[in-house]
Amino acid sequence: AGFIGGGILVERVIGAVGDSVVYEGRYRDAPARVRELWPQGVLVRGEDGGGEPADPQWRKVFEQFESRFITLGGKLKRLSHPHLGAVLGVYSAHDTAFRVEAEGGVSLEDWLATGGKADPSVVRALARQVAEGLQALHAAGIDHLDVSPATIAIRDARAVLTDVSLDRRPLMQVIKGQAGLARPGYAPIELFDGAMTWALTPATDLYGLCAVIWRLIVGRDPVDWAERTPDDKTLSELGAGLYPENFLSAVDKGLEIEPEDRFDSIAAWLAASGLDAAPVAEPLPGFDGPGPAEPEPEPEPEPEVVAEPEPVNPVVPEPAASIAPVASPKPPPVQPTTTQPAPVSATG
Repeated sequence: AGFIGGGILVERVIGAVGDSVVYEGRYRDAPARVRELWPQGVLVRGEDGGGEPADPQWRKVFEQFESRFITLGGKLKRLSHPHLGAVLGVYSAHDTAFRVEAEGGVSLEDWLATGGKADPSVVRALARQVAEGLQALHAAGIDHLDVSPATIAIRDARAVLTDVSLDRRPLMQVIKGQAGLARPGYAPIELFDGAMTWALTPATDLYGLCAVIWRLIVGRDPVDWAERTPDDKTLSELGAGLYPENFLSAVDKGLEIEPEDRFDSIAAWLAASGLDAAPVAEPLPGFDGPGPAEPEPEPEPEPEVVAEPEPVNPVVPEPAASIAPVASPKPPPVQPTTTQPAPVSATG
């Protein structure tokens, strides 16, 4: 535990998502989710508790990445949507940056780990709500880039997207690896593309959403794109009789390996899945009890970068030392040859 400054207190590590370590903490005496910019394999913890590039030659690249993190926090702070986690502030300290989000509820990952089961009405309602959150992000020119059960919270019996991330591929070029920078099973091929051949678009987030739906219906993580075989069953086969055919086929299309083979927008996917005409189910059926109230975001339009306070040494796991090879150029749609990086262990 430690006081960061700017009203931020970190209490315990929750896990790692995308480019950051996530803490349970407090912000101005209210419960909060604190995200410390800490891309795995790029930073190491210095003697003063601050972040240092694992290789001094990486400093400029990390500083550019940190600047983008702060800018993104400012954009998110100005957004307000019932299916997006409220960003309360951004703070620069200890040679890295922190983003504070409203806390409350439980991550979908934790709910599933405790044996949570979702019937078809819950799955379709949750899919609609997450899709609406993604639409709000995309309308603001922001891609989420890390949609998974770890970044979806259930608050007040509704689905809320948390932990919007950055494009981590420039860091893959620096460290010559992918480990910890993309989430196997939920990240599409373009997020593993260290050569940055593909653009990141709403279709990137759609893949993550459809992977979450797969997890809810099938009961296990989806097969990663790099490990698929022609014998793998589609969701249309696995969920037949339980869900409308158009819904299942839309999820299958959203999980296509090639980005151009997916829908190009969330709106197009909602129309094809039949969810655009479905009544909005709030609260989610099967989720009872309100979570803690979310504190109101600060009114300032831009994040404030404050001079670094006296250093503290919050307890953070060291980034993994192993580095997987960078993804090779575009593989064929089936049985791509790109080496699959080691899975990332993350909790919401």
